[in-house]
Amino acid sequence: MKVSLPLCFALINQDAAFSGTIIGLGKYPAVTLPPSILDQAQHHAGSLQSSGQRMLVLRTGSATEGRSVAMAIADKLNTRPVFIETEALTGLGPWLQVRQLTPVFCLDLAPGERYRLSPIPFYDGPILALCGPDGSIEAPGITALNWRLSVPPKTERETLWQQALGDADLAKKLAHCHRHGSGRIAQLGNLAHHYAQLHAHSSPSEEDVAVAAWAGEGVGLDALAQPLTERIEEPALVLPSR
Repeated sequence: MKVSLPLCFALINQDAAFSGTIIGLGKYPAVTLPPSILDQAQHHAGSLQSSGQRMLVLRTGSATEGRSVAMAIADKLNTRPVFIETEALTGLGPWLQVRQLTPVFCLDLAPGERYRLSPIPFYDGPILALCGPDGSIEAPGITALNWRLSVPPKTERETLWQQALGDADLAKKLAHCHRHGSGRIAQLGNLAHHYAQLHAHSSPSEEDVAVAAWAGEGVGLDALAQPLTERIEEPALVLPSR
């Protein structure tokens, strides 16, 4: 009989992750989630727990926000999330049950791509999948629900901006003028503090936030875009004379 090392550790009540899996957030920072997102997370967790095996697909452009939402759902299920970035699922089922873990498949799908999720042997609990807005996911015999994480309302965005920047007036202005999700606000807040230090500002300014928005990490086609350092003058349009 051959027993995997993570399962051996699980039998003595200790954590050891399979290759390609991470228990908890790992290197990803926790994102402050607004009440509206937490309330929906609680409802989805109740739906997953009260019915047969189901899969919830979290769709968001922010990996940090998506992982924090998965963390919140797993907490409502009285489990911990394990983020899976591998297709090797042998021995995973018993390990999930012994360590009370909820699997979260992290996928990066292209537009129009269809991904077929393989079943986890000896596991019949809730499944989460984390991906962007593109592609589709199907799993044999499992009902898949999609939750596209929405932008919080203005009042919640103002609270998130204030927590990220520490400036109530600037937070109110940014919440009114920009519609960003929780993950994007947290990212811009961290970068704005960095640029504020570079510019010798006592606290982040609106200019620091603008610079942070240009320098922020892009995904997909956005990663190919670069800001213009100089203004390009368009040639004047000369109309033909008559």
